[in-house]
Amino acid sequence: MKHTKYLLSIVMTFCLLLAGCSQGGSVKEFEPDALAKEITSKLQFEDQLEAIDENVIYTLYTIDKEQIDKAVVYMGSGATSEEIAVFKAKDAAYMDSIKEALQKRVANKKKDFEDYMPEQMPKLDKPVIVTKGNYAVLCISGNDSDAQKLIDDYMKA
Repeated sequence: MKHTKYLLSIVMTFCLLLAGCSQGGSVKEFEPDALAKEITSKLQFEDQLEAIDENVIYTLYTIDKEQIDKAVVYMGSGATSEEIAVFKAKDAAYMDSIKEALQKRVANKKKDFEDYMPEQMPKLDKPVIVTKGNYAVLCISGNDSDAQKLIDDYMKA
């Protein structure tokens, strides 16, 4: 009986840990471009962000194109670090790889901007990265709290 209680407590702890590490439960289906447009229309950006060519996306982000259902990236002129990226993976199992690629992109931008335009570093120190379901979003802006709320609200099922 003592061993059963011990085993049960281990299993329950493991289940709670898994629930805590989840990517936020259910998410509504949406087009990545729709969310990117919503972000650009509702947040203030210093630069004019424009969608970039899909081939350029996979050059900038080390993501396997075969694993992606849809991707959109909005960038400015290069005078700011501002950027929006929204990816929809074919399979949620690939989300860790996408999140890693988003973090790597931010790290690369930090290297580019630290000496070139150090006033952009606060934006790069607080990027918003959200993964939920098959979606991953990166938003680099001057207003991380509003970006986080907008993305979270948009993705609610």
